Amino acid sequence: MLLEARELIAIRAATLRELKGLEGRRWARVSGEVHLQYLEMPTWIDIEDAADIENAHAAFVAIVSPHFGAIGAVNATVSYSVGGKLLVMLETNAEIVRALDPAYLRGCATC
Repeated sequence: MLLEARELIAIRAATLRELKGLEGRRWARVSGEVHLQYLEMPTWIDIEDAADIENAHAAFVAIVSPHFGAIGAVNATVSYSVGGKLLVMLETNAEIVRALDPAYLRGCATC
């Protein structure tokens, strides 16, 4: 069953609130949207230093992955950047989970 738009928007609002709560602690800035036409829930995270990516990703996954079952066919996506320079972009829920492996994440270079 496809998730209704209002349910997806509610999940996005809740996860974005939690992600925003970590601004200044896990990352500098975070923003996110819902792209209903593409069945995706993108998130953009700006971190202070490339070395912070593993901790930032673990925090992101802890907040977003519990909703993967509920969002079904919708993919969460996440990109990490430092000072506007893209480091990594993960485009599926499975890839987001795979990137918990530091070797995968470091070798990813905008997967």
